[in-house]
Amino acid sequence: MTIAIVAVQGWCLPEMQRRAEALRQATARMAQPPAHDAEEPAHASLAEQARQSFDALALSSTTAHMDALAKLHETAQALQLRLEVGSYRIERREDEPIVRMEIVVQGRGTYGQLRSFAMRSLQDRALALNAVRWDRSSTAEASVGGEFQFTLFMRSP
Repeated sequence: MTIAIVAVQGWCLPEMQRRAEALRQATARMAQPPAHDAEEPAHASLAEQARQSFDALALSSTTAHMDALAKLHETAQALQLRLEVGSYRIERREDEPIVRMEIVVQGRGTYGQLRSFAMRSLQDRALALNAVRWDRSSTAEASVGGEFQFTLFMRSP
């Protein structure tokens, strides 16, 4: 028994203490905030990206609104997707430099057509997909109904 105690104190205890210290050091490093490069603050690059995104937005106008709707319809036609219902609403706020155009379209086609429609529509960086709703009356039915709610962002004139 004495030999076992000596073995634990002589070999196991120092090894366990070394591992415990390594864990304490790793925990302390994880608790520290990440160091940022002093030459290039992270906030400056985010602000620059936001400015570039804003500058890339189309100026809000009747023509820009109609162009956006036409692009959605062209995308649907290219996929042979039948758009059945569509509506849009323009939201302007005096104190904001952005105009929002909320667009809702309903279509019917295969799951692949509806999915491709969403993916191709989102290639426009100014268009955001807010919600999608799928509708199929039975599993035997090949066609799927879909409702897409988009927001198009534009600069105020």
